[in-house]
Amino acid sequence: MISDADIHVFIYDPKEFIAFCRKVTNRIVNEYEDDRHQQKERKLESIDKKIRVLERRGVAVPDALLMERDDLEKSIKDCDTTKVIEDLFTGLIEVARDLKNHTSAIPLGHHRKAVILQTSQAELGKLLVESLRDLGGSGSTQEVLEAMGQKMEGRFLPGDLEPCAYDKLKWRNNARWARSLLVKQGVLKKNSPHGIWELA
Repeated sequence: MISDADIHVFIYDPKEFIAFCRKVTNRIVNEYEDDRHQQKERKLESIDKKIRVLERRGVAVPDALLMERDDLEKSIKDCDTTKVIEDLFTGLIEVARDLKNHTSAIPLGHHRKAVILQTSQAELGKLLVESLRDLGGSGSTQEVLEAMGQKMEGRFLPGDLEPCAYDKLKWRNNARWARSLLVKQGVLKKNSPHGIWELA
């Protein structure tokens, strides 16, 4: 739980709050890309295949195998990081919207920092899907980001090229968020091997 002292620090130094949000976000993303989570998803896929084979052959599926599948599904569902990321993303957008509404009431004499334009999530999502199609439907994170970078060459907006704590450049970090949304929408596979992005 965040203490009143932490909130006090955030109020007088918003950069600390932003740093805190980045730490939380990075931890969520790392959790999603964690090998143990990916191993559970691969194991569940393997068990599902075994069950389908047994059912096709008309062989009774052992209860132990069904229980193991149910346990894995529950474990993965309890740790559905895509949902957590979506909830965080939605919540942060609402906070930003509220903040924007409050700052629009500030008199013109007060200094307001200029907004630095960056490529939208929707546009990054389109480029991501195009890049995956060019790569044959799947590719490593690095391959996909490189393909996207080539497509964006000459079209980068100033905010895209800002440095980012999680990835080298802001647009690359935003592309990871776009991927998370595409997974939630069913455009990309949810259970891809670690470090691989695939079209559904």
